[in-house]
Amino acid sequence: VQYPVILNDSEVAFVGRADGVFAELHKMDLNSGSVQKLTIAKRTYRSLTYSKSRNSLITSVENENTGSYDLAEYRLADGAFQYLTQTPENEFSAVASVDGNQLLYNSDKGKNHNIHRLNLETGKDEVLTDAKIGIFRPQWFSDGLAFNWFSMGDMTVKVAPLPDEGKSEVGIKEKSVAPKIIWDIPEIKNL
Repeated sequence: VQYPVILNDSEVAFVGRADGVFAELHKMDLNSGSVQKLTIAKRTYRSLTYSKSRNSLITSVENENTGSYDLAEYRLADGAFQYLTQTPENEFSAVASVDGNQLLYNSDKGKNHNIHRLNLETGKDEVLTDAKIGIFRPQWFSDGLAFNWFSMGDMTVKVAPLPDEGKSEVGIKEKSVAPKIIWDIPEIKNL
């Protein structure tokens, strides 16, 4: 079982590997213990998040058409599966906003891992960071975002304000990070 997400008080969804090779999306009823397989596509999934407003699971999935990992949506109401992105780059680690209308995710476009925001209602996609080495695992954090920052051999967790949607300037740039960061957690060693 990988990437469990809570759907409601009695259901969770997750990625499960029954055959040890390919994974599928599943839903489990916590009251009865019954598990329902939602997909039979025999793909590899790399993340899972839930959009309550769309009643959809959003994942990063291997796409045979692009040869990369793209974001896809599985609608729980009717079982429809559609790609949200289809690029030669990899999109992964998607996290739905609290209202479920936006995603933060990573992309390796340009060979550097940066954070993007995708508006699920309009389809508008924008780059939020400009790191030269890599920024990983975005998370919504009140009115900002938290992420892992890898630079100069160090990995830290940082929180920064989230730029207004449609802002033409990239919000977080490697050379101007210091004034933009709200706080950061230095690397914790010897746990």
